[in-house]
Amino acid sequence: MPEAYPVPAEGRDEYRNFVFPLGLTEDKWVRSLELRPSARAVVHHVLVFLDTTGDALKRDAQDPKPGYRGIINAGQRFLVAWAPGAGALTLPPDLAWHFPKGSSLVLQTHLHPSGKAEEEASTVRVKFAPGPPPFTYTTIQLPPVFSILRGLEIPPDEKAYTIRDSFVMPVDAMAFACGAHAHMLGRRMNLTATLPDGTQRILLKISDWDFAWQEQYLYTDRIPLPKGTRLDSEIVWDNSKDNPRNPTLPPVLVQWGEQTLDEMGSTVVAVIPKNAKDNEVLGKAIEEHIADQLVDLGTGKTTGPLPHGLNRAVDLLKGAAKFLDVNHDGVIDDTERLPLRSTVIGMGIPKAMRGSSP
Repeated sequence: MPEAYPVPAEGRDEYRNFVFPLGLTEDKWVRSLELRPSARAVVHHVLVFLDTTGDALKRDAQDPKPGYRGIINAGQRFLVAWAPGAGALTLPPDLAWHFPKGSSLVLQTHLHPSGKAEEEASTVRVKFAPGPPPFTYTTIQLPPVFSILRGLEIPPDEKAYTIRDSFVMPVDAMAFACGAHAHMLGRRMNLTATLPDGTQRILLKISDWDFAWQEQYLYTDRIPLPKGTRLDSEIVWDNSKDNPRNPTLPPVLVQWGEQTLDEMGSTVVAVIPKNAKDNEVLGKAIEEHIADQLVDLGTGKTTGPLPHGLNRAVDLLKGAAKFLDVNHDGVIDDTERLPLRSTVIGMGIPKAMRGSSP
């Protein structure tokens, strides 16, 4: 960063987008990214995006302070996440990110006052690949967008608040990496694969989650995930006094949110489809999965509090559900559900949500 950003000793958490123009005069391929915050005590986590539109530079120029506030737009592609304990993310030799000429990196940085005034000035180390890789990959996040669509609400003294999610692979693929994310109350993270022949494989198992130690893990050997494989994710939070990492004692009600004392959670697996064209098929299936969870909210199958920005969209879905309830029985059956899912996809919400997360 050419200029440090001041973080006060006290106050609310802040999200700030810092822009790194790369000065590329031609397209490049990148194998490794390493983020190095200068004031780690105040950096809760960072999501790194690639901006090919020039929008981030314009917004940065309009703000007198380093970076800018606001959401990441749909034209900015997620690359990697950094959290305490993470090192460089280096892709295998046969994979790389495509960086078109004129691209910029955008670091969406969650800043958390530590009780001491700090100045944050991250640096990013980029390692280029010699040329285009032979393969491309897709990430599958379960539940999508860190469980934002699941009405997460953890009562005080609840020792094992659990959210599960499943996804069926629509194509043959190979898993090569995995990871997870939650805040302080996270306790256990599990991701398993059940192959079409019934064989089960553990893709990720974290029995004692520690927010201060988050990594993205590369498998020693790639794991085949044939078409029809079911991925099952389980996230468990512990909001009891017995959780040594619980930041609030006595425990209080905790809901989904981006502040340090809020919660969220998901597991992630990165896969290489057997055929390159199947990345598009897989991406469509992921967006349909997100759409199904939005439909569950609109039909009342999933209940619970939602972040403010989602309430209007869900209210629109509830109205659409009443309209599509052809037999007026108050229940959306499978036949009535399909047009509602198509409506959600047509609104572009699943595509935007997929683009803003791993």
